[in-house]
Amino acid sequence: MNDWLLPEGSVAIHQCVYNGRVCCERAARVLASDGSSVTTARWPGAEIRNLACYFESLRTGDKTLRDELLQAHVRGDWELTDSAWQRTAAVEQVEAGRWFSIARMYSADGALLCWYVNFERPPLWGEGGWETHDLALDLVVAPDLSCRWKDADEYEHSRRLGIITDAEHKAVRSARAQAIALIEARSGSFAGGRWLPDPAWPLPALPASRNGPAR
Repeated sequence: MNDWLLPEGSVAIHQCVYNGRVCCERAARVLASDGSSVTTARWPGAEIRNLACYFESLRTGDKTLRDELLQAHVRGDWELTDSAWQRTAAVEQVEAGRWFSIARMYSADGALLCWYVNFERPPLWGEGGWETHDLALDLVVAPDLSCRWKDADEYEHSRRLGIITDAEHKAVRSARAQAIALIEARSGSFAGGRWLPDPAWPLPALPASRNGPAR
């Protein structure tokens, strides 16, 4: 347990950082924070930044653009582009020391679409948010708790490129088992029904654009 805490209703900034350089930023509203975990929400219009090729890959489904993103990490050469979260709402829980986050994904009318387990480095808490780095592998869990792995090929390619280290691979292997155990127990974040953001809430916004090293 640490003494880090984010006020409920504040805007938290989640940064993905690789080799000391910010490669993704997301703004989200803090729903709860207890000093060792934080639960946040983002919904269509919440501000995000990422590499242009990432946004284009989402729009087109072109897998070659994902490879371009990985190659940019290898080179350490990228610029961030401003955009906004689209289509779904996400309520995400991040815990200290845990190698994955869990997001509940909702449709525009508040229906639960799925849980999304994103494997990533454990959070480094900071003033106003936290840092992690995405480790490519994801687990999508349907409302009936059936599961499918996502981006396993990108994960293996990231390993070959050295973006994901052997130590991280070992941690992810343990984290996969931990996530499956939570799903089978139907515990923690793997519960909950409908959710909609309060229409009075302002959209979470990022600070001024910055393409240099992490704070």
